[in-house]
Amino acid sequence: MTNPPGPDSGSRGSFVLWVGGVALLVVLSLTIIVWLVVQGGRLTQPEATVAGALTALTAASVALLGVVITRHQTGQHFALTHRLDQIRALRERYTETASQLGADSYSMRLAGVYGMAALADDWHNAGNDAERQVCVDVLCACLRTPPPQRSGPYDPVAETAADRERSIRRAIVGIIRTRAKRGKGQWAGLRFDLAGARLGGMDLNNADLSGADLSGAYLYGADLRGALHDNATRWPGGFAPLPPRM
Repeated sequence: MTNPPGPDSGSRGSFVLWVGGVALLVVLSLTIIVWLVVQGGRLTQPEATVAGALTALTAASVALLGVVITRHQTGQHFALTHRLDQIRALRERYTETASQLGADSYSMRLAGVYGMAALADDWHNAGNDAERQVCVDVLCACLRTPPPQRSGPYDPVAETAADRERSIRRAIVGIIRTRAKRGKGQWAGLRFDLAGARLGGMDLNNADLSGADLSGAYLYGADLRGALHDNATRWPGGFAPLPPRM
């Protein structure tokens, strides 16, 4: 788990400028008042008027400085509270979505797949790509989990369950292909640990698989046309991928 970032540096800089400007005005006003007193002894009427105006300006500046500091502290407290609430909500969504992925219901599991992908994007929008990678890792783990093996005579119930399992896996692969699309995918640069995954017949056309781990994966019939890969991409033993199109 990662910690929320600190206050925005831009707002900090503006606050420092405000405080510095008001403090400089106070110091300048006090300096002029002291200079008038030292130079003139007893102030003339014009000098007294100037000194009075500067005194009032100094008092107003001090009051303004107090308001600025109070508003800054209140704003920072609100921003931090909002940030913590946002992170808490995202973590609660993760717990709920992960439980959906482990449900028995096909519709719940499928909802969990799309929910986890959406959560990954929301973590990115919140500025936390480490948590986005966690969501992607969970989806990859679903693909690495061996599908249930059928045995015995034909069973329509088991056949339906197998079809739904394939549908869920196709949905995950489709999400990866779309979000890691070469050149413009929002998941480009993320790690995809698909070691040992059964991806036969899956569509990875134009997916960015740079650095992906596909060692031991079953790729028979998989559509890898235009898939981007590099020297860090790990393939199953004896598998020779086509060079990616430029």
